[in-house]
Amino acid sequence: MSCLLATAAAVAGDSILNHIEDFGDCPEDKLNDCTDVRAQLIRQYPLADLRVIAVQRGVLNAKAYTSDASGNLILKAFDYQWTFPNFKKGTVQTPAGASSDAPFETTLPTSNNDGRLAFAGATADDARKGGAFVWTPDMNPAIHFLQLHDGAATAVDPKTSKPRDTLVESLPCNAAQTAALPGCTWLAKFTVNSAPSGTGLTLAKKAPNGGGRRAADADADAAAAADESADRELLQLLLSGDGDAHDHFQRSGGRVLGDGSVIMPSGRRLDDGSVIKVGLLWTAAARDALGGLAATIRSRITAAMTSANTVLNNSGIGFQFAYQIGRTTFVEPATGGLEAIVRDWHARQLAELFRRVNHIDLVQVVAATGGRECSVSAQLTHLTTPADTDYIALSAAHYSCLGYGTWGSLNGFARNLGAQGISTEFPSDWSYARAYTTCLTPGATYQTVMGDNTFACPAMPRLSTFSSPIDWSLGWLALKRGTASKDNARVLESTRSYVANYRLGA
Repeated sequence: MSCLLATAAAVAGDSILNHIEDFGDCPEDKLNDCTDVRAQLIRQYPLADLRVIAVQRGVLNAKAYTSDASGNLILKAFDYQWTFPNFKKGTVQTPAGASSDAPFETTLPTSNNDGRLAFAGATADDARKGGAFVWTPDMNPAIHFLQLHDGAATAVDPKTSKPRDTLVESLPCNAAQTAALPGCTWLAKFTVNSAPSGTGLTLAKKAPNGGGRRAADADADAAAAADESADRELLQLLLSGDGDAHDHFQRSGGRVLGDGSVIMPSGRRLDDGSVIKVGLLWTAAARDALGGLAATIRSRITAAMTSANTVLNNSGIGFQFAYQIGRTTFVEPATGGLEAIVRDWHARQLAELFRRVNHIDLVQVVAATGGRECSVSAQLTHLTTPADTDYIALSAAHYSCLGYGTWGSLNGFARNLGAQGISTEFPSDWSYARAYTTCLTPGATYQTVMGDNTFACPAMPRLSTFSSPIDWSLGWLALKRGTASKDNARVLESTRSYVANYRLGA
């Protein structure tokens, strides 16, 4: 039995749930269904000092994700009311080929991702608050995922001196609960310790092939690599608006196609950098930590990538991620956390095979190891060539950081593109590769994506943008977000055409 029962139906476009049962803060000493939710949350946020505030159970409201006449979405969850502007514009059908249960050693079959729709964005009243939602038109509870992140409530716990995040998330009911209440879904409000954003590392370049290769073959390979590098440099200049490069491109027979491809004067086909293709590969351990359903982890990954593309839009960066989701047979190492995955030779070889077969630029392993670290990535520090991508195109992200506000998955990919954190940890070609943070008054304390809390300012919510000195054009996001020396958006804009061509034909 629940602690308190309420049966009032939700108003369309108002509440996430209909026929709500209220379980209070889900106390551990109460023998009721709520204990299963607490256990799920503890599995999802290990080592995060989870504290449940309120729990409800009900049936998903079929009209919850319906915009008003102005195109805004208004949701109510517990004591929160969230208004998301431009909901109609932001709602996207997730891409074809975005989901599969196939191991990543094989080609991913084409799929419509089970008809998933997704949205991510900040609220109309406060850029520190936002959320991501994944759903299907029939509101299938096995696929549905909601995460609301109240960055305005981020604060230091006086007892532990650690920053705490306030979240609202949906969780699927178990089989018995669903049988008793078709469409059953849990909604939980809770706090956890703020997660670190992510870290980078540099990997040793692979050893050159030996075995008596003829010098003529090696010379031919070197010449081909030099020709391709020249094409890449010309494309980079072309995209940056260089007039001389444009004239040379036109005079020499170069062509820009309408499908995101560019035919270089040499005849080589390159991608224009408007789309970077990524693969996210979940492990069995990550799936099991989220309840054991492939649908659950796929929806969380979809939320993470929808959130990532929202950040790119907000930052004025000229590309989007197209993504594929797959299952990996890779067994996570027992020790070493996410860094051990990125350094693991077998993981790198499998990721490289996945990239080659599926024409993917970057690969990320979604794993359960590592506790509260959100991501570890091979850090790009200078422009490279396709022959080197097996050691700089890989990252690993923790499953608990999939969603809105933490940006763990995005942090991993952004480091593969050259972005860095609050300090330039790695010397690179981009001295301005730094996140922006401000620690003034409680109402004006925040950081951009890639930022991290510091001892002096331990509770800074992350805004849905990369650092940039360019003012945001949207009034509701009227916050300073960077300087000339803190401009990760410029880094990503500079490297996108290179990374988009890591795998030719990607």
